[in-house]
Amino acid sequence: MSGRIVCLTLTMLGLAWAGSGLHSPELGRVRDETGALRVIWGVRGNVIPGDTLADGVVSASFWGAGGVIKTAGELLVVDAAGRVILRQDAPSGAALFGLPRRGWRPPVYFPNTNELWQWGGDRWRAVDNVHWDGDPVALGPSGPGWLTVVVKREDLLWKLTVSARTGAVRRQRPLPGASEPLLVTPQGSIVYIAGDEAVLRDRDGVERRLSLPAPVIAIEPAAGDWLHLLTASPSPGLLLRLSPDAPSLCFLPEGKR
Repeated sequence: MSGRIVCLTLTMLGLAWAGSGLHSPELGRVRDETGALRVIWGVRGNVIPGDTLADGVVSASFWGAGGVIKTAGELLVVDAAGRVILRQDAPSGAALFGLPRRGWRPPVYFPNTNELWQWGGDRWRAVDNVHWDGDPVALGPSGPGWLTVVVKREDLLWKLTVSARTGAVRRQRPLPGASEPLLVTPQGSIVYIAGDEAVLRDRDGVERRLSLPAPVIAIEPAAGDWLHLLTASPSPGLLLRLSPDAPSLCFLPEGKR
C-alpha cells in the first residue's frame, strides 16, 4: 500500500512538472485496454501518460529503448524515437514475445496458429515442427540455439527450455502455484497474478507479493525494470517496478486520446 501512495503523490507532482513546460524523461511505453499505445513519462514513481502513439495494438514488448508491437495483422519494430523501422505481415490475433539476445527482435509465438517465429537476420521466420505438450502462455529469455517457454498442462504451468531451431524440448520443470497471466524476466524470475495479488518469484523460489486494486488480464514489459499490468477496468492500468529490494506498484493516470 505504501508504494502505491508514494507513486500517486509523485504523480501529482509530475503533473505540475509537466504543466511547467519542462520535459521529464521517457520511462516506457504501454498499451491500454482499447489498444492505444502511449509513452509514459517520468522517473520511478513519477509517471505521466503521454498522447496516443498508435491504435489497434494487441500485444507489445519494450524491454529496452525500442520494442516490438503486434497489430491485427503485422509485427512492427519501433526504435527509441518511436519510429517504425521494420514491419512484417503476421498471423491474426495476439502474440507472445520472448526476450531478445540482442536488439529488439525477440522470438514470437502466435497462439491462434501455433507458430513460433525466430529472427533470421532480415525478417522473422517460422520454426518447423513445434509440438509442445501444453498451451504456451509466455516466452522468456533466449540464447544461442535455445529459448524459454512456459506452457499450461491441465492446471499446472511448466517452464521449458526448447531448441530455437526445431522447437524440441530439452529440459522442463514444473512451476507449482504459479498462474496466468505470467511473465519471465531476463534473470529467469517469474511474475504472475494470483487472484488479487502480483507475485514476484525469484530463481530460488523466494516470493514477494503486492496487493492489486483491480483484476489484471496481461503483463507486458514497458522498458527496463518496469512492467505494465493491463487491467480489465477502463483505465491505462498499473506499473510494477522490479526492484530486488522493494518492488513497487503505482497507478497510471488517464492520458489524452
